[in-house]
Amino acid sequence: MNIAVIGAGFSGLCAGIQIQKQLKGVSLTIYECSDDVGGTWNANTYPGCACDIPSPLYSFSFAPNPNWSSHYSTQPEILKYLQDVTRRFELEKRICFNTEVRIAKWIDADNCYELTLHNRKTNQEEIIRADVVISGCGPLRIAKIPKEFDQFDGPKFHTAQWDPSVDLHNKDVAVIGTGASAIQVVPA
Repeated sequence: MNIAVIGAGFSGLCAGIQIQKQLKGVSLTIYECSDDVGGTWNANTYPGCACDIPSPLYSFSFAPNPNWSSHYSTQPEILKYLQDVTRRFELEKRICFNTEVRIAKWIDADNCYELTLHNRKTNQEEIIRADVVISGCGPLRIAKIPKEFDQFDGPKFHTAQWDPSVDLHNKDVAVIGTGASAIQVVPA
């Protein structure tokens, strides 16, 4: 059996670890579009980025972390936790980094999925097949900027694509939205 997991954030890593532990003899590949594990916690690097769930609850039951530095851990600490878990469970060898799954379709005649993969480094596409596909895609890393902002001439970016090269000191800054990212980035 060939299993493809899309994404190497919390969901994808959890699926990969449990497949390794419980389904011996299967072929497992995790496809991650970025160059590291972590999903949302790799993509979101804005100032003040932290978890809004108490840290002891924000870890895998099979890999608890009793050493969180605060009740609400920051992005770097959560990312390090996910990197450590990946190493501890030896998942690196099963992850194809910089590989985006562009199309996943069921092939009824062959009883399998066909995935179109795009390598972001080489810009090459490849088609593979899998018996099982598990989606661990994290929507919180996908920036949605309304097209109405295209007319704005100044720098604009989403917290999921933070641009650290933009100096915001002594600038008038507008923050659109009132979610967790907004309440973290504004005071930072």
